This record gives sequence, structure tokens and C-alpha cells, in this order.
Amino acid sequence: AEIGTVRYLPRLTVRHRPRPSIPAMLAQRRAYGSSAAALARRHGSERLSPCRVSPWSALVLGLVLAGNPLTALATAVGTGLALRPKLEPMPDAGSEAMALTLRGHWYGGLSILTAATRSWFPLLLPLLALGGRPRRLAATTILAATARRGLDGPRDPAGAAIDLCLGLADDVAYCAGLWQGAIEHRSAAALRPVLASWPGGGSDRRSLLGSFRARFRRPGAVATRR
Repeated sequence: AEIGTVRYLPRLTVRHRPRPSIPAMLAQRRAYGSSAAALARRHGSERLSPCRVSPWSALVLGLVLAGNPLTALATAVGTGLALRPKLEPMPDAGSEAMALTLRGHWYGGLSILTAATRSWFPLLLPLLALGGRPRRLAATTILAATARRGLDGPRDPAGAAIDLCLGLADDVAYCAGLWQGAIEHRSAAALRPVLASWPGGGSDRRSLLGSFRARFRRPGAVATRR
């Protein structure tokens, strides 16, 4: 759909009134989530995907959550070794490939953990009810997602606890709206992850390295990731 003309008028000031209560804020978050399915249908599912991650990063995180850290480490190192030929003949191609790969797996894992409670929480509930390994896997995922939120929160215990509780409530409210919209529109487009392969090889090795650095730069840097 065509957007039309967008005008920038710096003399205008737009104010957004904050929600007066936590229930009102959560209701707003639920409403935001409920619009995702319609937006995905209009603008494409990739734009509204809960996360964009390499299948290798998903495999590494899955192995960790399943209690196989050594296999996960071997897989991560293997992907780093596979990347090295694509960076040659650049200086320190081996160390650069390993650093970029491990950083990619790290941020890919954080992206999946964020989506676990923000978008896929209803899928974890049946696993919790099954018991045994499925329950441990679901519980580990929820705990890891909770710990992931703590990485960006306040450092003092009281502030961290409040931030954690409000953050989880925000995720649950948004997730409820997300699934409500998916059911109403009969579309799972806004629930599906995008599995993106590693950048392919090419004649310009420096351009390839630049694409990796841009993709996996820490949030808050000059070029931020969504």
C-alpha cells in the first residue's frame, strides 16, 4: 500500500499522555499485540516477526537449554571454523571469524529468549504440564528469558525486582494480544521466526566482515538493531 507524502514540521510538538495505572498500561500493551497479525498481513510477516535468527544460533541455544553445553560449544566453534574461509585473506581471519560467530550466537540466543516470553509463552505452558524433560526445558527457557531481561535492567536489587515483574507483565500482556490477533485473523504470520542464514561469500571480503559487524553490533551502538 502506498503511504503518500510524509511531512516533517519541527515547530510541532506531540505529547503522549502516560497511562494512569498499571492495568491501563497492560491493556494498551495487549492492544498493541492484537494489531500485529493485521500489520503482518499488510506489510509482510518478516517485518513483524518476533525474532530473526540463524538456524545455527537456534540450534546452539536449544542444545544449551536441553542440557548439552559441550555439544552446543562444539557446534558454535564449528560454525566459526566454517566461516573462516569466507573472511580470508583478511588479517586474523580465524580470530575474527570466531569472535563474530560467537557474538552472533550470543545475540541470536538473546533474541530467541526475548521471543519465548513475549510471543511464544502459550507454547511453553503445555510443556510445563507434561513433566520430566519437557517441563525442565520449558522452565529453563522461562528462567533464562527472565535472566536475559535482568541484563538490561537496574543494578540495585529493589529496582531490578520491580523492573523484572513489570517486564514480565508487559510480555504476558503483549503476548495475550498477539495470540488474540492471530486467532481473530487466522494468521500465524506475526508468530513465526525468520531463519536467516549466515551472509554468503563473495569477492569483497571486507564488505562481508562489515555486514557481520553491522548485524551483531551491541544494542546502543551507532547502528542499532531492532
